[in-house]
Amino acid sequence: MGANSLMDGGSSSVEAPLNLRYALLGMPSTTVSAFSTPAERSSGRKRRALLPHHLLRRDSWNLRDSHMFTTLEALLTFHGADSKAIVWAHNSHIGDAGATEMSARGEHNIGHLCRKEFGEQAYLVGFGTNSGTVAAASEWGGPMEVKTVRPALPKSYEQLWHATCLARFLLGLRDRSDLCGPKGLGKPRLERAIGVIYRPESELASQYFQAVLPQQFDEYIWFDDARAVTPFDTAEIEGLPDTYPVGV
Repeated sequence: MGANSLMDGGSSSVEAPLNLRYALLGMPSTTVSAFSTPAERSSGRKRRALLPHHLLRRDSWNLRDSHMFTTLEALLTFHGADSKAIVWAHNSHIGDAGATEMSARGEHNIGHLCRKEFGEQAYLVGFGTNSGTVAAASEWGGPMEVKTVRPALPKSYEQLWHATCLARFLLGLRDRSDLCGPKGLGKPRLERAIGVIYRPESELASQYFQAVLPQQFDEYIWFDDARAVTPFDTAEIEGLPDTYPVGV
């Protein structure tokens, strides 16, 4: 479902390796430079308007996740050869895109790029839930709402986990051919992705996609019922420059 991390799970657990360096938990290609001329910016807008919507989405997604990956590489390089990192992002960014229908659309993500670059040093962890509430918007740029999560659809991984009647569990998937073969969890199923946007009224089209979950993640954490995150109280400190903490 939402963001991902390494954490202590519930009633069933498989210990994750501790010597991993990279733990990953859940703009169009014609981008116009801010330094281009007005004529060049106009030309760029016209070119983008002629592109099919799915190509705009693919290029925008790929550029965003490529930037995530290069940022991760830069941080690891800055902190030295022995540095380690935990990346916190939504499942659709963390789970290997090559194991989902995203790859058929020509999309990649940070999880896929990390596996390609780092191999088994990257450990991808996903989250899921059946019901509860989530903090999300109805559309891009819309206000945050606390929405009720609909119970999982039939023939989905989430419905399968719910059928275990376990309130929570942590499931290790790496090197589990007995569990993850095509006759087991390795059969393609629907999988739900709830991120910034949640549209329960059109959930099948808006939130579900085909995936092979054991190839997508190395470990999976399940909470049958989940609750929306609660934001911390914030306050602005008087007298600080607008650019704080940059440039101080």
